[in-house]
Amino acid sequence: MNPIFEQQSGEGIGYNYEYFLKRFLEICESHLKNGRAKSFAFILYDFHDKQIRKILKTQGGFAKLDRLSGFDLSIFYINSEDKRLISSFNKIFLGAFEIKKKAKLPSVLFFKVENKDVIDVKIVELVQDNILFSFQELYTTIESYLGKQ
Repeated sequence: MNPIFEQQSGEGIGYNYEYFLKRFLEICESHLKNGRAKSFAFILYDFHDKQIRKILKTQGGFAKLDRLSGFDLSIFYINSEDKRLISSFNKIFLGAFEIKKKAKLPSVLFFKVENKDVIDVKIVELVQDNILFSFQELYTTIESYLGKQ
């Protein structure tokens, strides 16, 4: 699990937003080279998706998803209270991945990186709005993706 922070002091897990945007492919290639991941995912949500935000902020939810992803999947998500920043992040990556249809949020965007190209893009929309069911849906969505590799 790799949070992307609006601002970060350089300590701990995660990336600064500006740094991540500028070096996105380099970060993915580094994860591949160092055996941290075989594929990647973005958890995309909007400011109103309180259940997803809560899951990502709780230590238990974060830890379970981190253990599930292991060294097979690097999961990125925006960690901010700024709804404009969250919206900007979603627009940038939905546009960059050429998601043709308007994806409903929250969603998980899965992809691989090969020779500095993004390949095998898949988006899965999440529909649960109850916190307990939302976590299970997110978990099984990631688990299902990992089972298909």
